[in-house]
Amino acid sequence: MNNNIENRNKHRHFIEHYKDSLDRHENKSIESIVKAYTSEPCTDIEKIIKKCLGGESPIKFDDLGKNFSGKIEKSGDQYIITVNSTHPKNRQRFTMAHEFAHYVLHSDKIGDDDGIIDDALYRSNKPLGFLVEVEANRFAGKILMPMEHINTLARKGFNFGKIADELQVSKLALKVRLGIANYDPSDDIIELSSKL
Repeated sequence: MNNNIENRNKHRHFIEHYKDSLDRHENKSIESIVKAYTSEPCTDIEKIIKKCLGGESPIKFDDLGKNFSGKIEKSGDQYIITVNSTHPKNRQRFTMAHEFAHYVLHSDKIGDDDGIIDDALYRSNKPLGFLVEVEANRFAGKILMPMEHINTLARKGFNFGKIADELQVSKLALKVRLGIANYDPSDDIIELSSKL
């Protein structure tokens, strides 16, 4: 238990820095989280969560049914993220990042008894409000798809579909991250230069 507390305290300053600078330096702070824990084009979200949440198993995989993607709960001093084991890997990664966002941004709303459970559309079981879920989705997108990584892959000549594959995200998630409203996910070819 003391190791859990020490590990969480060790990374607490990093999280608090993020919370304090959310409005002014959001992109820089998220990308510093990514840089601190991974150097690959694909963000190691599991490593980030394990480092920041501490504990022996801060991530669990379980069959949550088709209507639920994941949840974050608090048990004493430990936060635990549960991800739907039946969902595709890309969706699981986004769910982990989304639930981690709730930890970073909304930990005061995660109770000891009822946590935050997100359905397949990333809507919460709590009356958190639409904007709270949008914040969590935006955070998840930025941590899994930093613009620096997207730009690097685009400069290497990767097309849209290949960039999504390299980042291990869905084409739809990358579309949302880049703000592309008229992209057809069945089409792998897209001109990224105007978006980057």
